[in-house]
Amino acid sequence: MKRETGEMMLNEAYSSIRGYFKGTTIIAAFDTALMVAAALILRLPLVGPICPVSFATCYIPSFGGYLGGAFTVIIALAAKGLTAGLVMLGLAILIHTVLQNPVQAVAYGKTLNLHPLSRPPGCRLRRHIRGHHRRAADGRLHQGGRRTQANASGGGLLGR
Repeated sequence: MKRETGEMMLNEAYSSIRGYFKGTTIIAAFDTALMVAAALILRLPLVGPICPVSFATCYIPSFGGYLGGAFTVIIALAAKGLTAGLVMLGLAILIHTVLQNPVQAVAYGKTLNLHPLSRPPGCRLRRHIRGHHRRAADGRLHQGGRRTQANASGGGLLGR
C-alpha cells in the first residue's frame, strides 16, 4: 500500500471516530439536560451526582443512557417514594427513546456526514409514514403506496 493511501485511510478513520464522539457528546448533553430538569422538577436530592452519571453513561452504546436513567429512578424511589420513582421512570423512558431519536439522527447526520438512508431506522420510518399520509391526503397514492406515471408528481414510474 502506498503511504498516501495509508495516510488517507487513517485520516478518514480519525475523522469518523471524532465525528462519532462529537455526535455522542451532543446526545449526552441533551439527555442529561432533560434528566436534570426532570430531577429538579421532582425536587430530587443529589442532582449534582445525577448530572455526571447521566452524561458519562450516555457514552456506553445502546443501553448506557438507560443506566443513567436507572440511577436517577433509584434516587427518586429512595428519596421521594414510589410515585416519584414511577414518574421518573416514565420520564427516563420518554427521554431515552422518543425524545432522543430525532436528536440522534440530526447529531450523527451532521457530525458523520451520513446519508439520510443510513440514519437510524426509526427516523426514516417516521418520515416515510408522514410522507405516506400526505400523499394519501392529496390523492396521489395508488395501490401499495406506489404512484403510477399518470399521478406521479415528478421522477419516473416510482419517483418520489
